[in-house]
Amino acid sequence: MLHDLGDPSQARQTLEVEHINHSDFINETLGALRVARSAIQMLALAISQHEKILSKQTDGVIGTLIVPDHHWVRGGDEEL
Repeated sequence: MLHDLGDPSQARQTLEVEHINHSDFINETLGALRVARSAIQMLALAISQHEKILSKQTDGVIGTLIVPDHHWVRGGDEEL
């Protein structure tokens, strides 16, 4: 349970419900998002480096594969 007002320690305590303070929740969530953003950036960099290595090692044409999103596959968009 998330409390934006008051002191969570004053709430009724049970083992099934975790009471946390709103500001603590925001800080922990922002920290987790920063870690996730860094992981995505590192993955994108690794993919880019891997593609550069492959292009140097491969003779011939290297193509691009367009993968449509799920919305398009189900007919939600006319264009790809």
